[in-house]
Amino acid sequence: MERSDAHHDDARLVARAQQGDHDAFTELVRRYSDRLHGIAYARLLNHADAEEAVQESFLRAYERLGQLRSPAGFGGWLARIAVSRASEAGRRKGREELMARPEKLTVEDAASDEHLLLENHEAVCAFVQDALRRLPASLRTPLVMRYMSDASYKEIARLLLISPGTAQQRVRRGLDGMRRYLRQRGDPGLAPERLLSLPLACPLAAEVAARVAEAVLPLPPPATARTAHSSTGGPLVIGAAAGVALTCAVVTTQPGSRVPG
Repeated sequence: MERSDAHHDDARLVARAQQGDHDAFTELVRRYSDRLHGIAYARLLNHADAEEAVQESFLRAYERLGQLRSPAGFGGWLARIAVSRASEAGRRKGREELMARPEKLTVEDAASDEHLLLENHEAVCAFVQDALRRLPASLRTPLVMRYMSDASYKEIARLLLISPGTAQQRVRRGLDGMRRYLRQRGDPGLAPERLLSLPLACPLAAEVAARVAEAVLPLPPPATARTAHSSTGGPLVIGAAAGVALTCAVVTTQPGSRVPG
């Protein structure tokens, strides 16, 4: 979704959220949940881990919101937090064991009945993850944002701090890499755009927003730059409270699924 006034809208919502308006922050969460999920999934290649990283990113952003000097740049700032949290989660988890080679998805199956792909959800996820794992993160991230999170090239560029032309070029190179993978697997007739656009258990933005809002609700307004390290409202106090609230929210709610637009 392109918004010519995205920077202005973000600045307005950030200003309200900095004063403790939880509804304004919840709107920011709704606005960016899908995009952040794409960023986190591109690095972790696991939807549950990506969702956890997204929620941690929003809580970290709330904790530091009072220190944001350029509210209009909220989207890029938030994306950098998501990259950092996902990278940290990846290091904590360590290198995953190599998955078993996904079963072949034949052209005949895909052409005759797309439901055959949708019904075997785990096989499709494994197949897509295996293809994405072979791409560098610089290509994987814009590719996933474009097709799994339905982001425009302009929005990808804004969040990743690159030009729209570079975003488009990286998506094209990522698709070329997936096509090579499909040819090597013997499935040259499968379109990578089609595979990436299948519903792969991405969380609904509204559900993520609800969980984050629940975790943020009992917290005080974000600390300002002057009081960020005070004994009453510093990052450690806020972070600890957010962690407890988020844990409660996560364990009591199951992630939903979304069909990308």
